Amino acid sequence: MAFENKLSKFKLQQDRAISAQIYDFLRLEIITTHIKPGSTISENELSTHFQVSRQPVREALMRLRLDGLLKVIPQRGSIVQKISVSNLKQICFIRTSLECAALDHASELSLTEIEKIIDKLALNIFSQEKLFSLKPQELTEQFLRLDDEFHRLICSFSQCPMAFETIQALKPQMDRVRFLSQGGISPYEEIIAEHKKVFEALKDHDFTKAKKFLIHHLHEILKTYIPIRKQYSAWFLTEDEEDLL
Repeated sequence: MAFENKLSKFKLQQDRAISAQIYDFLRLEIITTHIKPGSTISENELSTHFQVSRQPVREALMRLRLDGLLKVIPQRGSIVQKISVSNLKQICFIRTSLECAALDHASELSLTEIEKIIDKLALNIFSQEKLFSLKPQELTEQFLRLDDEFHRLICSFSQCPMAFETIQALKPQMDRVRFLSQGGISPYEEIIAEHKKVFEALKDHDFTKAKKFLIHHLHEILKTYIPIRKQYSAWFLTEDEEDLL
C-alpha cells in the first residue's frame, strides 16, 4: 500500500457494521491528510490490516468513491483523489444555500424550539474554547468535529435532518482544505470569533444579521484555499485535470 505513513491504529467494534467503521476511519485518515492525495489503496492490504474479509473493505471503498475521495485507475486500483477547486466552490455554494435556508425556516419554529437550539450552540462554542490545552493534531481533529456540530445545529433550524446529512456527504474535499488551514491560515481564534458573531445574532433573534455573518464565515474558504494550494500544489488537481472530471 503506497501510503507515506502507516495507518493509524484502529480497533473494530462488535456492535456496528464493519464496512461503516472502515469507511469512517479511512474518510478521517484522508481528510486529515494522514493518507496523502495520490496514495494507492489496496483492498487486500486493508483486509489484512483490519483482519477482515475483502467484502466490507470493498463496500467502504465504494462509499469513498461516491464521496469523490477515491478514483479507480485500471491496473493500479483505488487512488486517493486530489483536491478539486471546482468541487470546493460548488460545495461552498450548496452549503451556504442550505444553511441560510435553515435560518430562514427559523420563523416557523416556536420560541421554545429556537431557545433549545441556541442553548446547544452556546455549549458548542464553550467546548470549542476549551480545546486549546490539547496537542496540535488532536486539537485540529476535535475542532473539526465541533465545527461540524456547530453547523449541524445551524441546519437544525430547518427541522430537516437531510440538510446537514447532504452537506456532510458532499464536503469531504472541503474538509481536507479545512484541516490544512485550521490553526494556521485560519487561526482557531478567528473561526471561533466568527461562530460567536453568528451565535450572538441568533441569541438576539436577529436572523437577518445571523445569516449575513454566516455567509461571510462560509465564504472564507474561497480565500483560504489559495495559499493552501500554493503550499501543497501537488495535492490539487490542475486546471486540465479539472476539465476531465
